[in-house]
Amino acid sequence: MIIDRHECPPSLLRLSELFTDRILPYWITVGLDPGTGHFHEALALDGAPLSDSTLRTRTAARMIYVYADAARLGMAPDGSLSAAVLAAEALERDAGVAEGGYVRSIDRCTGTVLDAVRDLYDMSCTLIALASLLQTTGERCWLERAEALLAALDRLLVLPSGGYAEDETGTLPRRQNPHMHLFEALTGLTEATRSDDHLSRLTVMHDLFLTRLLDGEGILTEYFGPAWERGDEWRSERLDPGHMAEWATLLSQAEHLLNTDDSVIVEKLTQDAIQLGPAGSHPLFFADEVNREGQGLRNRSRLWLQVEQIKSCLITGRLKRAEMVAEALLETYLASAERGVWIDSLDLGGNPIANTVPASSCYHLWTLVRLLPR
Repeated sequence: MIIDRHECPPSLLRLSELFTDRILPYWITVGLDPGTGHFHEALALDGAPLSDSTLRTRTAARMIYVYADAARLGMAPDGSLSAAVLAAEALERDAGVAEGGYVRSIDRCTGTVLDAVRDLYDMSCTLIALASLLQTTGERCWLERAEALLAALDRLLVLPSGGYAEDETGTLPRRQNPHMHLFEALTGLTEATRSDDHLSRLTVMHDLFLTRLLDGEGILTEYFGPAWERGDEWRSERLDPGHMAEWATLLSQAEHLLNTDDSVIVEKLTQDAIQLGPAGSHPLFFADEVNREGQGLRNRSRLWLQVEQIKSCLITGRLKRAEMVAEALLETYLASAERGVWIDSLDLGGNPIANTVPASSCYHLWTLVRLLPR
């Protein structure tokens, strides 16, 4: 919790209430298949299950994290931890690879592997889930799986230039985003274990952020060449204000473990996001990707960016802006939250363009709600 209840704006309290009272109970029932143990990748706009049974490992892992962490904090509906454990066992059974790591996607109904590539993004999210289950239950099996996953990352993806490859096929450009989620996972794992090895890994990721991911002006770069080169051929001109805000929160949350003071960087990341982000018709909402002049490069503005903006505003003391963004979310993206669903995307003109309700945004909403008064 980073704000007292008496200081918390009504819009944020309402958002938190909708998530815990409506969204969490809905997704543990309609969004979970107890027969297979898997969560759905997405639901229809009316909240009904979809016939498409594709499930990405990253989505499955994020839903496991949400329900395990909510159970640990006493904010989850009955059966949440059991559901998280069930889904984790299903993920291990269907997406786990005998030699280590996890595949990218499966058919959640049949357990068939759809994409067998082992990917840094997906495996970082899986590590987040395992760390959360370890924190919540204290059971050694989750630590053993986390250690096996770290060993697989080291064996399959580590690069001499620092950090990890996108996947085992060497996809380019390299992205900062999977490394950000690995930083998040290692923060949770270090919290759970207080292990020197996990802290050392977290420190390496922190150093990577400072020396590779920020450019000479302190701007967060998204895309890189094989040895962290920047250039037009790698799309390095494309920036993501949502990730700037997300890093601001993650750095702040890891300071007590790393014994660092990143407040200046956290402030600049938040300032950059606010300056560059509003590329559409709404003055508060961030566009998905922008250039250095703040021009939108995609005609899309997803829910998760606005949630990350609220978090970074709370971290940096911008309470009024956080309140205004939350109010705007309740009127737009979260207008259907009473039914347990949301509008995930608007175009830059403010018009709804989402075709489904992706489970991945449940994760972002939870990372905000867990910071708010209970």
